[in-house]
Amino acid sequence: MSFTSATDQDYTDALNLVLQYEGGYTNDPTDSGGETNYGIIHSEYDQYRRSKGLAPQNVKYMKLEEAKDIYRNKYWLGARCNQFTRRVAIAVFDWQVNSGRGVSTLQKCLGVKADGIVGHQTLNEFAYWLSKPQGEDRLLSNYFDSRESSYRAWGVGNQACFLQGWMNRLRDLKKYLGVK
Repeated sequence: MSFTSATDQDYTDALNLVLQYEGGYTNDPTDSGGETNYGIIHSEYDQYRRSKGLAPQNVKYMKLEEAKDIYRNKYWLGARCNQFTRRVAIAVFDWQVNSGRGVSTLQKCLGVKADGIVGHQTLNEFAYWLSKPQGEDRLLSNYFDSRESSYRAWGVGNQACFLQGWMNRLRDLKKYLGVK
């Protein structure tokens, strides 16, 4: 089955959605994610700066353009979102940024080895799902159910204060992508 892969405009749309939830510097002591800026952790920012031949610096000083570069290369292209349909690409990208589990969750939903690496097996099974009646809708429904289960498992104890925000993000993304 042939399908239209995500475009540069789809990446821009996905980025704008992510930035609604991942904007700015935070260092909430109750957040198990630790110190972040635009949703990017300090160690990831250090790695990025080293790859550019720059000295590490506190994530607090990250510029939006640096965050966009990280998002595009590590999360969009790194997860091969450009190999999926628009809706699946945006869902995977958002979850990859939010948790690092975007690809592995998709692989579990597809029924392939969940190694977090998009290869031929993942892409072939994805194409197979698209060939089924309402395949993309069913895949996305399963994907978001899995994501909700993760949020509910994490949103306990000192992380409970984040659960409503996570659920709002999920609700907004599902609405944007037309997933019931």
